[in-house]
Amino acid sequence: TTLSINASTGERSITETVDITGTVSAPEPTTSSDELSINRLPSDGITQRAITISNDGGESYSIRGITAGGDVSANQVGLSEVPPGGETTVVATVNPSSGSDIDETIDIETASSTAAVDDITIDVSADVVVPEFNQPNDVLFDTTKIGSADRQTVEIKNTGDSALRLAEPQVTGTSDMSILSGDQQLRIPSGSSESI
Repeated sequence: TTLSINASTGERSITETVDITGTVSAPEPTTSSDELSINRLPSDGITQRAITISNDGGESYSIRGITAGGDVSANQVGLSEVPPGGETTVVATVNPSSGSDIDETIDIETASSTAAVDDITIDVSADVVVPEFNQPNDVLFDTTKIGSADRQTVEIKNTGDSALRLAEPQVTGTSDMSILSGDQQLRIPSGSSESI
């Protein structure tokens, strides 16, 4: 850009041209990552990840709102006003309550009083793994004489990809039987089994 300056003294007229250069200062929101990917998240697990939001520009901006959907939520834990060269933190929480893989976004709305500012979008994906209960066969007892006892073992297998949690096993339908071992809550790791 140039600036022309005209001056005159009556007898003489002078025109000077001056080049004007400068840098326009604006906020520039950036993020530590525009993608959050979680591998092998157990279906009963909750995980949190911190995301750093920075300002690489020359003017401040503020975070006006954060939205996320499905099994993902996000909260700002740092300052809402981000000065030039400053940063704030957003914590993403992934809770795979649906038991399905996750493909969601976190949208962070930004604003500045001095310039237009781009909002921030972070893609969130998670590979959710679930346990698989290999149901045991029925338990059959031979004829048992009155006053004597008989025992049977039932093996419960977890053939899935994450830990299997079972509430307290119970015998139903008769009061003549009870569980001698494994009568508490069970946690069976992936690929393992438990006998009761």
